[in-house]
Amino acid sequence: MRYVLISMVALGASVLTGCVPPSKHPLYTQEDVVFDEALLGDWQAVNGVPLLKLGDHYFINFDGGEDDHTFYRVSLSGNQLEVRQLGGSWLLGLVEKDPKAIQHEIKEQEFPFSKKKEPYVRLTASTKELQAFVLAHVYDQGAFGMRPPFSRWERARKVDVAESGIASKSQRTFDHWYQLRQNLLGLGVLSKDAKRNEVDQQLGLICKDLEGLSTVGVDDDAAECSSIALKTYRKLARLVMVGPEQTKLPEAFVRGLIEDPFRAAKGLPKDQKELAG
Repeated sequence: MRYVLISMVALGASVLTGCVPPSKHPLYTQEDVVFDEALLGDWQAVNGVPLLKLGDHYFINFDGGEDDHTFYRVSLSGNQLEVRQLGGSWLLGLVEKDPKAIQHEIKEQEFPFSKKKEPYVRLTASTKELQAFVLAHVYDQGAFGMRPPFSRWERARKVDVAESGIASKSQRTFDHWYQLRQNLLGLGVLSKDAKRNEVDQQLGLICKDLEGLSTVGVDDDAAECSSIALKTYRKLARLVMVGPEQTKLPEAFVRGLIEDPFRAAKGLPKDQKELAG
């Protein structure tokens, strides 16, 4: 088996802090493992993990021992390898709402920061069931939205745009659109009565993510769209905090994502109506 070399220190840290739901079975079989020359070399590597492709998405599977596997969605953004982990809070909420969504067990663990025991999900589904579950939810808000510590690795030498694989123009463009979509849904995690400072904080995180999206090897339409999105979110962030007369703007914007923006947007100045709608 061939492996992608990647820093296990960072991924191991995210597992130990209980951020990533562990799985009894791996996400891959031997037939799923792929080899990609773009990921060979100096990625601050201390160990190796298998790279696999499910549908249009690339993943890595980390074996933490004792039948505990964790998996991450990976993509190339310029010369950076970006890693996104399966969201523990998202998964817990899903199985609490629908216990039959995926085979699992609920366990408790003392988290280092809270110093108290909290529930988490351990997946017990088979590899085949895990793959189907991941593909069914890879676009869900919160499913692969979180980054573990040190989740972007910059390569010392240039990663050329390849003819095929994870570094190809088509894959880079696909991953760019995917990440843009996930970022634009970022405010949907807020409730409709979110406070202005909460909206401002979330907007800051979204803008930071959009700023990190590289356009190397990405087609012009995707690059232009992400540039427009970043400018819009920056403008929105400025308007959110300008004064008490703008208090309806956060509600209008959030409702535009999750419900009906018009009730909250009524009465806003014309330029802000256009932005909120």
